[in-house]
Amino acid sequence: MVEMDFRVGQLLDHIDSLGIADNTVVIFASDNGPEFRPPYKGTAGPWSGTYHTAMEGSLRVPFMIRWPNHVPPGTTSNEIVHVTDIFSTIASITKSSLPDDRPFDGIDQTPLFLNPQEAKSPREGFLFYIKHELRAIKWRDWKLHFIWEPQVNKSSGKLESPYLFNTTRDPKEETDILAFNTWVAQPMLKMRAEFERSLKNDPAPPDPLKAV
Repeated sequence: MVEMDFRVGQLLDHIDSLGIADNTVVIFASDNGPEFRPPYKGTAGPWSGTYHTAMEGSLRVPFMIRWPNHVPPGTTSNEIVHVTDIFSTIASITKSSLPDDRPFDGIDQTPLFLNPQEAKSPREGFLFYIKHELRAIKWRDWKLHFIWEPQVNKSSGKLESPYLFNTTRDPKEETDILAFNTWVAQPMLKMRAEFERSLKNDPAPPDPLKAV
């Protein structure tokens, strides 16, 4: 971490020395939660889980953006931003046009980044897959698990009845409250239906590497 902090600092200093900071967007983020293998096993603080699980500690990661005179410094936000949103957002910031022959999962988060204290993310949630399996759906402060694997390689398989957690009140996802909040499943299952419909209407192109 010390080495990483030092090297990132060097990059930022170099950008500043070139006088291009105001026209350079720097994003520093993690692609997943902490490592699960000892002796490198990490922690996600108040949240449970490591990467390769659908737990909050796997999905919720640090994301920092620097764009002087555009993104206000020293501010924080708890809004949802998905990794696919980065592509759409950078395209918007650079005023680049996107191809119109395919759908894009990403959402433009520029308004949120420019005004994080007042703006809301246009993203309310996302589906989480591991390979071809839908493990969970995140919607606002709720998480619906279809396969329960709180630790890697310790899966109980597909659940007969999904587990529902409120990740604000229960950040470690310890108490299933689906029976008391069945209404939450409706917007989540709608998200799944819309995504599956999108896959059917716009299937992914063949991957030549899979034939190797």
